[in-house]
Amino acid sequence: MPGALRYAYGRKAIDVFNELNQHLKDTGFLPDEYFLMGIHWENRSIPKEAWFTLDVDWGGSEGIYLDMNLYWDENNTFRREPFITGKTLGETDDDMDKMFLIASAIRKVFR
Repeated sequence: MPGALRYAYGRKAIDVFNELNQHLKDTGFLPDEYFLMGIHWENRSIPKEAWFTLDVDWGGSEGIYLDMNLYWDENNTFRREPFITGKTLGETDDDMDKMFLIASAIRKVFR
């Protein structure tokens, strides 16, 4: 499938993020305020067998947030860490729908 990020695990997190960021930009699905990778991932690779969730919700003060969290097992210990956060300044129902469309676009890229 065009745009699919297969076998993300084992790859440098920054490379996966940059590829995803470019795909969202090219397809018009990049959040309008920001789309950032957690700084603690800059020099790390995606853990083997990692999976992710995408959460979309209104922020505490303004805007709507999209959070991508990674989950994996490390030495029989369950790990969860934030990976990417996106934000839009809008707060309408249409803005919420757009952020869910962005989450859907991300899910499809990793399919």
